[in-house]
Amino acid sequence: YLNDVHYTTVNGDYFQYTFNGTGIEYVSSKDVNYGNVDIYIDNVFKQTVSALNTSGYIPQQVLYGIYGLTSGSHTIKGIKTSGSYMQLDNFKVYTTATPNLALNKTVTASSTVANSDWGVTKAVDGTLSSVVGSMGWSSANSLTTNHTEWVKVDLGTSQSLSKVVLYPRNDGVNTGYGFPVNFTIDVSTDNSTWTTVATRTSYALPTGTGQSFTFTAQNARYIRVNGTSLRLNPNDFNQYRMQFAEIVVNP
Repeated sequence: YLNDVHYTTVNGDYFQYTFNGTGIEYVSSKDVNYGNVDIYIDNVFKQTVSALNTSGYIPQQVLYGIYGLTSGSHTIKGIKTSGSYMQLDNFKVYTTATPNLALNKTVTASSTVANSDWGVTKAVDGTLSSVVGSMGWSSANSLTTNHTEWVKVDLGTSQSLSKVVLYPRNDGVNTGYGFPVNFTIDVSTDNSTWTTVATRTSYALPTGTGQSFTFTAQNARYIRVNGTSLRLNPNDFNQYRMQFAEIVVNP
């Protein structure tokens, strides 16, 4: 970050930073000769994090994050306990209780409608409703038959997450249509090996409000919604699409 980092090679050395907000993330690279760091918040030990990566150097990884703190002044401290190096790249401070980790991140999909209203970027633009100019994301393949579609968010770095909120399209008679009937939510650190954190079958037609899916906290970079049975929309020529107004990811 900004072309500089801070590091030490001495066990017992530490960084300390006082911030105003409701949460903070400690960002560092990982490498084969990095080790463990003990993390304290407001002088209370929270956990030991590891910057070791046996496969080699990876920059800008979130090693620790805490959210939902009482708004105000807090202090994070990290003490080097092992390895050849402890590195500090940057801190990311949050001033809201539940940050949206997916906001304005990179989205890919199995297929997509791309026009002034629909597109992959519009699934993470912060607009929770389907409005002109930002309807959300819509699939575009095999419209006359039920089939599988997927949409995936790349957070850029691995981060701790425990909740995904899927906002259905909510434009009049189309409200809820496009939300899959059968689907999984999967997470991955490498875009190759996936862990399923939520499975739903025969999901009822939702209202236009966000549908929340919580799970045990996972460290992941990629989040994928895989729709295996889609919902026919009688208001859209009986076509099958997967559609979301917005995809939100929370720690």
